[in-house]
Amino acid sequence: MTSFAGSSLQQEKMFKMHRGHESMHVEMILIFLSTLVIAQIVLVQWRQRHGRSYNWLPVVHGGKEEGQTSEAGILGQ
Repeated sequence: MTSFAGSSLQQEKMFKMHRGHESMHVEMILIFLSTLVIAQIVLVQWRQRHGRSYNWLPVVHGGKEEGQTSEAGILGQ
């Protein structure tokens, strides 16, 4: 058997082993996009129904309020 025939068999074996791999990528992209959409809907609903806790969370985690500037902006850097 020549090296070409051997590599051809290896390549065919590899194709059989990874068949359907592209569809898995499509599934992962769809799951990712649907997760983003669902998270956005949940955030909007949270903001509409529980405004106090929605606005309180960034303050607890050090988020900036509207109108505040960073120290770099104040120092002109």
